[in-house]
Amino acid sequence: MPHRTPHRTLGRVISALLLLVGVSTAVIGLATSPAGAESPADASALLSATNQSRAEHGLPALQYDPQLSAVANAWANYMAAAQSLVHNPSLASQVGSQVTSQWSRIGENVGFGPSVGALQNAFMNSTGHRNNILGAYNRVGIGATRDGNGTLWVVVDFIQGPSLGSTAPPPPPPDPVRQAAWYLRSTPQAGPPTASFAYGLMTYRFVSGDWDGNGADSIGVFSNGHWYLRKSASGGSPDMSFAYGAPGYVPVVGDWNGDGKDGIGVYYNGWWYLRNSVSPGPPDIVVNYGAPGYTPVVGDWNGDGKDGIGVFVAGWWYLRGTASNGSPNVIANYGTTGYTPLVGDWNGDGADTIGVYVSGWWYLRNSASGGSPNNVVNYGTAGYAPIVGGWSATSKVDGIGVIAPG
Repeated sequence: MPHRTPHRTLGRVISALLLLVGVSTAVIGLATSPAGAESPADASALLSATNQSRAEHGLPALQYDPQLSAVANAWANYMAAAQSLVHNPSLASQVGSQVTSQWSRIGENVGFGPSVGALQNAFMNSTGHRNNILGAYNRVGIGATRDGNGTLWVVVDFIQGPSLGSTAPPPPPPDPVRQAAWYLRSTPQAGPPTASFAYGLMTYRFVSGDWDGNGADSIGVFSNGHWYLRKSASGGSPDMSFAYGAPGYVPVVGDWNGDGKDGIGVYYNGWWYLRNSVSPGPPDIVVNYGAPGYTPVVGDWNGDGKDGIGVFVAGWWYLRGTASNGSPNVIANYGTTGYTPLVGDWNGDGADTIGVYVSGWWYLRNSASGGSPNNVVNYGTAGYAPIVGGWSATSKVDGIGVIAPG
């Protein structure tokens, strides 16, 4: 993990007085890769993470500074293009000419890695970076760029200067968040639920997987990079909770190595960061497959005991037999825009196939191909989220389920 000296000082004259201005700087890095494009979603997530860390230590939030962010973005773009982790040597002069000449303190954190969560954790575990995040500043600018390999390069510039002020009205109070109620069926057929319980909130993303290899899927939820998993398909407190990913990422679950247990992962704009276990840490597998706006799908398409990956966009499926880079092994047209893609073993033959869900209707195929549905099920209604899992260890077929506002 690269690391640079975290502190340096500048002197400057303001109003005929010589002031010693502390410029705290720190560098952290987690990976290497070639240049790509700015990532507003990562910048927003890093701003939230920075102010959350300050709030946890009783400090006021930093004001987001668009002009300072332009300086930070330009430097993040430079680092990603050069594949070089360095501080901006012109930061003080750029702040003075482009942001404000009335600053009294400047700080900078720069780093690169797989996700906002990983970088924020590393920053807070490094004294120099942590001192900047919790330092005597009132404004912040954030730059975030994803290079061609999906690595995230970030710049966080801090200043103490005149308050930006704001004429914008305060945001409206949020709508009440509804609890999530799960209604599961052990088979892909209509009928009364075989299990029902409450777990999580409707703003979360919902996942299922066989975390311990017992042959039955359990449930979980994902929220802003945090996983809260149960060891059964039931309500209660999380049995496992940890951070992996960041806001805006999509959780994925699969048995990537064929050990009989599902691991976790996250998908972001075509990049897959996969773990072979249900735990935080660096990714075991990094794959570029897909693009912004695509929905990730996971399934054992060939019945070999390992899950492959795929993407769904506007009714088109592009499937890979393995969790790896490459061309699709299967291309199928099934569904359309606005449908939710489904993956499961609907007939118990040991291979996963496809389906779509819309407004409580399930249209399931017994092969990963286009055509007419082999099974049509009405289970749920508009506004409900579908979930698929092998809820019974003794059943060869995957069951279905819906998650509704409680």
